[in-house]
Amino acid sequence: MRQHSSRDVPTIYPVGVVIALLFALMACTNSSAPKVTITGTDPLIIVQRFTGAHEALLSGTLTYEAGSKCLRIGPAGGGGQSATPVWPSDTRPVLIGGKRGVDVPDVGTILEGDGVKAKGGGSTWRKNPPSGVAIPDNCLPPGPDGTVMIISEVIAVTRSG
Repeated sequence: MRQHSSRDVPTIYPVGVVIALLFALMACTNSSAPKVTITGTDPLIIVQRFTGAHEALLSGTLTYEAGSKCLRIGPAGGGGQSATPVWPSDTRPVLIGGKRGVDVPDVGTILEGDGVKAKGGGSTWRKNPPSGVAIPDNCLPPGPDGTVMIISEVIAVTRSG
């Protein structure tokens, strides 16, 4: 009677390990973490993990509202309608030299008074709020829409002063 060697037995173990690793990877990427999160307290910022591209050109000046402790982007020189920025993933709120702002990965620090050019798009979150997170109403601009500026990429920053 012939005895089987380890070479005669099909090697299934490594394939099973690969399949298990693929399922683990899919579970990590399909996490239940919300796409929109709020971070910081002063300033409070909104951050979003992006699944699509927003390509409209956006520009304005970063401002800070002490009452809401939130940042806004509005027309250069002030006045006009402002929008609440929704920053790319891993953006952090900062306070440097008495100025509030954000630290954007691969861009650096943007402080109140700085000009911002970015790719992105607008959304009306008071009418169509994101699921899974409660955005403080006073962080949204006044008016029925609550327009936010979803920033997919910061292109340029013009430093103030």
